[in-house]
Amino acid sequence: MMSHTRTRAHRIIHLAKLLAAALALLLPAVLALTASMGADLPALPATTPRHAPPQPHPGHGTGHHRAPTPPTTLPQPEEPMTTATTYTRAQITTALDTGLSIAADAASIPPTDNLFTLARTAILTLLDTPGASRTEIQIRHAYPEPTPAPNDTRYTRNAVDFAVTSGVDLTASMTGQATGNDLGNFIVNAILDLLDDPITTFEDIIERNYSEPPATVRSWL
Repeated sequence: MMSHTRTRAHRIIHLAKLLAAALALLLPAVLALTASMGADLPALPATTPRHAPPQPHPGHGTGHHRAPTPPTTLPQPEEPMTTATTYTRAQITTALDTGLSIAADAASIPPTDNLFTLARTAILTLLDTPGASRTEIQIRHAYPEPTPAPNDTRYTRNAVDFAVTSGVDLTASMTGQATGNDLGNFIVNAILDLLDDPITTFEDIIERNYSEPPATVRSWL
């Protein structure tokens, strides 16, 4: 009885050894097969939240508004220089001489009177040299400049206004008259009106600058 039990035990041990040896031989093959199958499998997609937050509609988001893209500024063509607000020396001289002539006729004073010739010199001197003194004007009046500025020299309206107004005021003070007297004011109005409209008449000057009739204004001069 003992011999049969030992024989059965030896067989079990022997089978166990054979099974272990078989497993040792099969294990590397199984591992290699598993690795090759894993390499061929597609990658799993990354996990995403089941409820993704809603994307704001363009222009109606709840976050910060995106600053609008500034429009592209195209280079603008250079505008041609305009001469609408400038006057040539020839235009100014014509308006000056005509205005003084109309004023002299309205005041019944000869146009060659020192009042008008000095005013002409003062205005042209201040046109070229806005800071000219009374002495400079008197010298220019006594010794007229032989070569004045060219007739095509251009002046702004502000320059002309200053020369005419200041020249008439200086003339009044240099001839013993009150600054801003009626004749001086008329001369300023006449010259500036003629500068804008060369065919301006005495009546036009009255209509544009006075509320009184021509006869009344003429009596003031």
